[in-house]
Amino acid sequence: MNESGIPMVRPQSMLEGKDLPPCRLSNYMEQHLQRALTQERVERAKATGTPISQIHPIESTITIRVVNSVNKKCEVKQRMAEHFASEGYPTELPYRQRVVLLFQNIDGVDVLLYCMYMQEYGEDCPMPNKNCVYLSYLDSVKYFKPEIYCVGAMRNIAMRTYVYQHVLIGYLAYVKMLGFEQMYIWACPPMAGDDYIIYCHPSKQKTPRSDRLRNWYLDMLKIARGDGIVSHVTTLWDTYFEGGRDHRMDRCSATHIPYLEGDYWPGEAENQFAIMNDAAAGKGGKKGEKGGAATKGGKRYTGGTPDEQLMSRLGEILGGNMREDFIVAHLKEVCTFCRGHIDGGGTVYRYQAAPGAAKAHQAQERKFEGIKIEGGGPSRPNAPVTSLTICEPCYHDEQGRALGLGGRVRLPQGVNPVDLNPEKLEAGPRIQDPDPDVDNEFFETRQTFLSLCQGNHYQFDTLRRAKHSSMMVLYHLHNPTAQAFTTNCNVCQNEVELGTGFRCTVCQDFDICAKCKATTGHPHPMTAHVRKVDETRTRLTDKERRERNEQLQRTMNLLVHACSCNNPQCGSNSCRKIRQLFQHAVQCQVKVVGGCQMCKKMWYLLNLHAKGCTRHDCPVPRCREIKELRRKQTARQEEKRRLAYQNMLRQQNAAQANEKLLTGS
Repeated sequence: MNESGIPMVRPQSMLEGKDLPPCRLSNYMEQHLQRALTQERVERAKATGTPISQIHPIESTITIRVVNSVNKKCEVKQRMAEHFASEGYPTELPYRQRVVLLFQNIDGVDVLLYCMYMQEYGEDCPMPNKNCVYLSYLDSVKYFKPEIYCVGAMRNIAMRTYVYQHVLIGYLAYVKMLGFEQMYIWACPPMAGDDYIIYCHPSKQKTPRSDRLRNWYLDMLKIARGDGIVSHVTTLWDTYFEGGRDHRMDRCSATHIPYLEGDYWPGEAENQFAIMNDAAAGKGGKKGEKGGAATKGGKRYTGGTPDEQLMSRLGEILGGNMREDFIVAHLKEVCTFCRGHIDGGGTVYRYQAAPGAAKAHQAQERKFEGIKIEGGGPSRPNAPVTSLTICEPCYHDEQGRALGLGGRVRLPQGVNPVDLNPEKLEAGPRIQDPDPDVDNEFFETRQTFLSLCQGNHYQFDTLRRAKHSSMMVLYHLHNPTAQAFTTNCNVCQNEVELGTGFRCTVCQDFDICAKCKATTGHPHPMTAHVRKVDETRTRLTDKERRERNEQLQRTMNLLVHACSCNNPQCGSNSCRKIRQLFQHAVQCQVKVVGGCQMCKKMWYLLNLHAKGCTRHDCPVPRCREIKELRRKQTARQEEKRRLAYQNMLRQQNAAQANEKLLTGS
């Protein structure tokens, strides 16, 4: 306490964003952003003639924290897994989810402005997802201060955009040091009125069109490429589908495309497999796809393996007006032949067409109605070849092919192995990820956080509401065991203040406030609400936080042990208590809906276990059902997003067509 009786240390209920535990990633991103803003401030001082000391350092108001960092797995959908099981295609792909938040202190209050969900498929993940990063969701609100534009090289760019882009660039630089090789981005804006992560955006913030959002990402990647973080930017279609600019020399398979949780093409592949199965069974397809064999324009898919048919269908879909929305950013040099990434310190062989020289072309395949009629040769891109980058093993293999030692030459016509110049790549820094798991159930998925905000009216449509909502988000982050949703009195319908109401032990889901209990009463026995969190306590120390996480892990291990233990004389008292808890749940007549605290405790443990369980033979009851429910919920959300994206593209195409008619062009 100070002389006025005010606590010198904020209690747990009043902590700010900077009081959240930092990690190496958040520190790196803050330092990267600080360097970028310092450089911009220097340029602003030169351009305006103002002493740099008189320009307020914006970085001092910004806090970046990782609030969720847990291991998850992407389960391959049923039809995809069945069709490629014989090729050893994995049924699940492990990844680490990270959730990054950015707060800015505005008028003394930390306001949540920016949030992104990332998926990191690391070294231990099987192909095709090995060392891939996927930008799953990104959302922001337009309250950044000051509302100015940058100067110098980045002039005409809003400071808000400059900051948000450099947050993502800092993340890219960090994961590159971890050994990740490429990042995939689906530029998919929400439909007007919908929210991805942050609930209820301000009315002055317009929902971007897909082309505007795509250009935002491309501008960011252009800066990252200039900083040497990104080596090459392309699209999914150009990389994996026939006719693309970066399509490799050998035919691609659907098993080569990274299979990412929530991405567009895995869901579309399931739909195409269903159409192909219906066609094989003789069932009618969609209008314009009689028997699933042909689509608009008369292109036929009969003949060829299911993989070739799927790639043709996906190529036609992704090669349309959505082609540029699926961005691939390579963090390392890529071999044109094997599409493998070349580590720093290795040697690459490059071909660059001389200025004004005739560009080499690849020989085109002869086809009739989409069916290749000339076998033997590989599938090659039709675009002019202006440059090639080949890894050392592929270069030596091509030398052998050129000497007739086996295999067809893959270099374009007019290009010989001697035309490729060797270049030694510079080795970059490499680190190991030292950050521990950070588990927070409110940020487990973007829908979980969005539901928390919707259920409690944590809105961001005005700055005043955004301040309150951000304080409540910080409250839940600092007090993860606190009650997530408020309770309303069943008599007066007013909100019951935490720790002051009562709950009926007989009626299902019946709560009453203290005032109505005193005036109206209730015929059944009541139990008082308990406030489980003491907001007056001081913040947790790092040691206390580690001990809490270790205790939680021990509880999860004990749960698995108790469910698989067949020894009635087991010496563990905790094992016996957990088995008694399950026996109570079977016999209890009140259940969770009736307010039984023991049943609530059991379901909390089951949900907490199922969230991180990866075993197929898990002995914990209801684990499989809970995981299946989560999977179905995720599938519905993915399907909703894909349909909204398709609807948005149709609306944009219709608007462009009407505009052309009105202008007469």
